[in-house]
Amino acid sequence: MRRLRVEFLPKRRIVERIVAGLSLLLAISAVVLGWRAWDLIGQVRAVRTQTTDIEAQLLRAEQATQIGLSRPTHEPAHADDARVVARTAGFPLDRVLLSIESARMEGVRVVGLDLSTGDGAVHVNLEFGDFAVLMRYVDALNAKESKPRWNLIRVQAPGGSATVTLGSASISSTWSPGDR
Repeated sequence: MRRLRVEFLPKRRIVERIVAGLSLLLAISAVVLGWRAWDLIGQVRAVRTQTTDIEAQLLRAEQATQIGLSRPTHEPAHADDARVVARTAGFPLDRVLLSIESARMEGVRVVGLDLSTGDGAVHVNLEFGDFAVLMRYVDALNAKESKPRWNLIRVQAPGGSATVTLGSASISSTWSPGDR
């Protein structure tokens, strides 16, 4: 008789399980790598779009520079006049006139006013009867200033002729646009 062999458990097929596990691992890796590749392709497209936009901006900037260089570099004929008007508008004429008017004094009379807005200089020609009154007038002009601004430039005292009793003087001051 033959011997009977009874097996209650089937033999484990280790090789089949290892192959199945490796196949599953390989499939998951392929899916992950495919997903990552798709994401990288999207990023490359975005970078290409940005590069195209930047190249277009650069081209426009170069064209604008060339247009700017092709324009004439000389100033228009009215530029000097415009600068003179701007200097005149920036000159503190109201403060100058207020200073002169507020220092009125009996015996001193303003006979001329010369403004040089380019230099910020003011020259005032005066007539006076007494030198002491003239000095008080100059002191009155400087009294409202933080530092003496008005200077006596020239004095011609009365004398010599019996009919002329007035002397003449010139005072000067310098003003800047910040003195408004």
